[in-house]
Amino acid sequence: MAGLAVLVGGRMADQTRRVGLLKAVGGTPGLVAAVLLAEHLLVAVVAAAAGLVIGALSAPLLTESSAGLVGGAGTAPLTWSTAGLVTGVALGVAVVATAVPAVRGARSSTVSALADAARPPRRTGWLIALSARLPVPLLLALRVAARRPRRVVLGVAGVAVTVSGIYVLLVLNAFLGAQPGTGAYTDAQVAVLRHVLLVWTVFLLALAAVNAIVITWATVLDNRHTSALARALGATPAR
Repeated sequence: MAGLAVLVGGRMADQTRRVGLLKAVGGTPGLVAAVLLAEHLLVAVVAAAAGLVIGALSAPLLTESSAGLVGGAGTAPLTWSTAGLVTGVALGVAVVATAVPAVRGARSSTVSALADAARPPRRTGWLIALSARLPVPLLLALRVAARRPRRVVLGVAGVAVTVSGIYVLLVLNAFLGAQPGTGAYTDAQVAVLRHVLLVWTVFLLALAAVNAIVITWATVLDNRHTSALARALGATPAR
């Protein structure tokens, strides 16, 4: 949800002028919000379908490795109820992450949306005093982050969840490494569990990469005016 909220925020920053055009030709705030919401619901449906396909292809890799274990039942078939549950969860997450930004964008002024002007920075005394003595790259980075504190919190939450999940996987892998020969698990069971951990590690690393790309992309889009102003004042592209 945190990653999707950041993605939606980046899309909203990229579609400010589009919102203004919709309202300029007679679109009501309700229509604008519905258009923005429908766009992300469609993305959620496509993503859920892709996730079901990937899951259906990945599940046999785990169940086939446990075929020799006692009680191994093989791969469960993909049912309509499972597909509906996965799609419903994806749509629910999309609605929760999109509703507030969509309503905020729909309520924005038509003139300001068409102008797509830079967002006025918040003047915070302690932040200015803290960043004034920092090197230029850190100074600009801190002030850019302060312009969107909720996005920073969402980005930190998304990365923290992914890092904590990878940490748990490493702990479990170390735990399984100490099990062979103790009688708690057989060698076959340890091999299957390590296979499961490997699959989840790949998923978490992929999620971390996607979150990093989305956070960077959304930040660049939202701060294009600020970056242009910084370059006009003498900042180099590297900074």
